[in-house]
Formats: sequence, C-alpha cells, structure tokens
Amino acid sequence: MASEDGADPAAIAADAEHEVARRRGAGAYGDDLLRRLATPFSRNGAATAPESLAHIPSARELSGRGPLGPVKVTLQRAVRRLLAWYVHPITVDQSRFNDAITGEVRRLERRLARVETLWPPLPAHSPLNEGLDEARAAAVRSLQGGDVTGVLVVAGVDPVAALAEHEAGSLSGIYLAGVLPRLGAREMLEVVALAAARLRPGGWLAADAPDAGHPLAPRDPSGVELGTRRWLEPGTIALVAEAAGLVDARTIEVSGAEALRAWFAVVARRPT
Repeated sequence: MASEDGADPAAIAADAEHEVARRRGAGAYGDDLLRRLATPFSRNGAATAPESLAHIPSARELSGRGPLGPVKVTLQRAVRRLLAWYVHPITVDQSRFNDAITGEVRRLERRLARVETLWPPLPAHSPLNEGLDEARAAAVRSLQGGDVTGVLVVAGVDPVAALAEHEAGSLSGIYLAGVLPRLGAREMLEVVALAAARLRPGGWLAADAPDAGHPLAPRDPSGVELGTRRWLEPGTIALVAEAAGLVDARTIEVSGAEALRAWFAVVARRPT
C-alpha cells in the first residue's frame, strides 16, 4: 500500500533488504558488526555499567580481510609499536580520569537518593488512615507513662534533620509516625540507628507502619493508597531495631479506622 506521498513502504523495505544482502555477500560488513546484529535487541536489557567502560585500552584487536589481510595486520602492528610511547600514556590518563568521574557519579547518586526522599503528609481521605492521628497520640501517651518530657514525635518531615536537632542520649522516647514505610532499606537502618543514639538508657523507640499481613494490603506493597513506599511486617521493624542495638522489641496496635486496623507499631528500648 502506497503512502500519501506516493511512496511504497513495502517496496522500499524490499530494496533495502536486497542491498543489504548484496553487500553482505560481497563482504562489506565486518565480522564484529555481524555478530552484534545477530544478537536479539531487547528494550528491557540491562544498561551497561559505566565502570565497565571506564578503562580505555591502548591497543585493540587487529583485523585484516582479503588477500592482503596478513600484510595489513603486519603493517598495523608496526605502526602500533612506533606510536605506543605516545598513545599508551594518554589511554592510562584517560582511564584514571574515567575511574575518578565514575566514583564521583556513584557518590552523587547516593546523595541524591537521600535528598530526594519525599515527606508529604499522608492523604487524609484514605479510610485506612481515618483516626490514625488520634490513635498515635494515644499510643504516645501510653508509652510515656509518668514521663511527659523528652519525647519526640517525628511525622511528615525529614527524620534525619529532626533527629539531628537533639543531642545523643537526650530523649526518653521517640515515636516515628509513618517514617519507616517511606524509606529504602539502607535509609531505614540509618534512621533507626540515629534515633537509638538519641535515647537515654532505658528510653523507648516506637515506629509504626501499615501491616503487610493486613487483608487489604496490596500484592505489590508500594503503599500508594497510604502515601507510603511500602507496607511492612512487624518482624522487619523488630530486626532493624535489634540491628541498632535496641532490645525487648514488641508489637502494639495502632488502629486508624477501627474496623480496618491496618496500622501497628513496634516498640523497643535502649538497654540500661
């Protein structure tokens, strides 16, 4: 079928295929190109890591085709040896520069991963979050006991900045309200360790999250409904708390909507 401008796509494709076949038969394409063309293309294939491209070789594989191929290779080798004193130092310097840049890029990626963590408030319209603020306040009062001072509640802000405002060993209790579900695994370990260092001996740390074992938890625990990154299991938070040196981890219920009971909190304390 011809297009609007009168061109016939099928005929164009046929001419191109014929020309490629003619050139291939005449040896116009190198072996390396043919090997790459024979590899199936995948849009989902893994991207080449920059580290694998950082090293620049001072010499590459020689190839010679046709009757004069051996002569061409011999000449190329001779020229390579004559220029090695000039080319090799350049490739070494370029490889060192590439290694340094790659390292800086990786460090920048790690910094951006921390900077780009978002802390928006949880959507109030979600039925899974109804009554959550009141439930959290009740949990904090229960954990405070008779000590009504030195308790920090972290919610809807950057937890690293909030915790950094307090000196080590200065708090009797810390409540991380919806913080851990919005963190990656590495960030989670860092924040809990930072919080544990701010506790007095015997002080408590509580962190709540939507329960991954809840009947309404999605198969893909991305937490879109709750405005979080993921739903968590109590055992996961308990392990993170133990990794930070906290002990006596236990789970308490933090019910938002009473009929749904989607939220829980893990409480652990700093050894005396």
